[in-house]
Amino acid sequence: MVDKLRGLPTIQVAEYQGHQTQNIPSVRFANYLSYQVAQIEGLRLLAGMQYSSSKYANKMGTVKVPSYTVFNLGTAYNFRAYGYDNTLRFNIDNLFNKQYWRDAGNFLGDDYLFLGAPRTAQLAWTVNF
Repeated sequence: MVDKLRGLPTIQVAEYQGHQTQNIPSVRFANYLSYQVAQIEGLRLLAGMQYSSSKYANKMGTVKVPSYTVFNLGTAYNFRAYGYDNTLRFNIDNLFNKQYWRDAGNFLGDDYLFLGAPRTAQLAWTVNF
């Protein structure tokens, strides 16, 4: 069936009539920026942001988890050593240690919530050979 005003399909599942589908935010946005530092060849500064609006945590639409915004920060350095291309990368995900519900779902009739990852630091070294 098609919504006459917007030309979009309407939801035919009885549990979701009148509200958004479980674990599907109405708005989700992610942005990642990379800045090449002109004074230092191969050095990049990285920044990212992820946003999710609130979403229902159950099929009936009676429980909602709040919206969240998470910020990430990092740096990457590309260089050659012994004839091989190398990348050294350092990232901090969830920079401000935001506590949030990443996912809300249903499995075999039971509702569940997944907590988002806390602040996490990662160091990686990649060699292309």
